[in-house]
Amino acid sequence: MIIKLLFLIPTLVFSYNVSVETTHLTTVNKTIQANAKIIQLSAQKQIIFSPLKGELLRYYVKSNQPIKKGDQIALIQSKRLYKITQDYLKIKNKVKTLKTQKNITQRLFNKGLISKKSLTKSKKSLTKILIKQKNLERQLRQLNLLPKSITKTTDRFKLYAKSKGTVEKILLPIHSTLHLQTPIIQLVNHNNSYYALAYLNIKDSFNISSMTQGIIEINHKNYELSFIKFYPSIDEKRQKAQALFQIINRPKHLFLKAIFPINLSTPLKKKAIIIKKSALSHFQGELVIFIRDKKIKHYRPQVVKVQNDFGEFVSIEGVEENLTYVKEGTYYIKSLLINSLFDRVKQ
Repeated sequence: MIIKLLFLIPTLVFSYNVSVETTHLTTVNKTIQANAKIIQLSAQKQIIFSPLKGELLRYYVKSNQPIKKGDQIALIQSKRLYKITQDYLKIKNKVKTLKTQKNITQRLFNKGLISKKSLTKSKKSLTKILIKQKNLERQLRQLNLLPKSITKTTDRFKLYAKSKGTVEKILLPIHSTLHLQTPIIQLVNHNNSYYALAYLNIKDSFNISSMTQGIIEINHKNYELSFIKFYPSIDEKRQKAQALFQIINRPKHLFLKAIFPINLSTPLKKKAIIIKKSALSHFQGELVIFIRDKKIKHYRPQVVKVQNDFGEFVSIEGVEENLTYVKEGTYYIKSLLINSLFDRVKQ
């Protein structure tokens, strides 16, 4: 627990050494917070589902064929993908426009020609559209499409193998109509991969699908999760539904049966506080940001909890809207806090 009285730093002390921003309230995808256990499966059967509605155009594999991670599996055509890429290109252009407007507004504010309210409004508009862009980029990466490679609309994407294994069975003929989560191919994995076995409230489990995006926090770092399957029965001891996720680009060493927190994104919407990820800092064993206390006009550490990761931004719990926080230079503040603590100890 952080003792606030020891760590109050005057605003002017570091005004020239750090940059600040205002917390924003915006609409984001609702997240499910849960715990997951690290497990290892030697011969895990896996069903590859269709992540979107569409038509199955082609297979790149056949039954009993050995495959390795990254091999092409199937080609799918989808109207939904066309809409996603169309929206992404529009938002990408809008981001450029809003960044230019924000820079102009910043210069006008620095010259005293417009109010801080106008500057804050401009920053808030840019933040909202950047969050939408990050959400679409996640959807594209989930479909194995690199956002930077999207220069025009497309309605086709390929499915790839996520691990080494064997094609056990092809479940549908070519030109089949696909719905969300239609089973396409059954694989058998042979490579002792590490997985995250998530324990979910039964109510939350109904919002999980093959397109669910998630992160697992391991040693203060976030790793992406890819949905594999639901287990047909609940965990009796915990009275929780169980879902299996593969850990993407996992760390080299993991302890089996270790429990880690996870965040899963759902299609549901909610309001959340958004800040720059660079503002997050670990201090005295807590995840904090440094906010300006309006009453005493000092900066102090505030414990927060990350709800979701949007690349450059994160949504958090623990603070309100329209608070001034330090977005760059937290290392300088921490050094001041440590010096302040030493001085008090000497006294």
